[in-house]
Amino acid sequence: MEWKDFSTGKICPVCGLVLDFEPWTEGADSQEICPCCGVQFGYYDSANSPEEVIKRWFDLRKKWIQGEMRWWSPSLREQPSNWNPNEQLKNVPKEFLSEGEKY
Repeated sequence: MEWKDFSTGKICPVCGLVLDFEPWTEGADSQEICPCCGVQFGYYDSANSPEEVIKRWFDLRKKWIQGEMRWWSPSLREQPSNWNPNEQLKNVPKEFLSEGEKY
């Protein structure tokens, strides 16, 4: 995968939240923060290749899940009243999951 082809759409690649911005577009990070899992794109997932970034997302996702999938920042965006983190994880694109990850 090349940086120029590396984009995420408007889905958080860590927790699956639908965002109002693109975390990564054509290999450029947004520096925005996901209000759900707290990842700042380009900081917590900074790496030398798209493959390494995806690996960091796996590690960050694992840490978020182990932390009981808590909503990170109600000041950035209020937690939806019907929020279901297990359903939200189903939004994570398959290409950003590690082997064996299924939601």
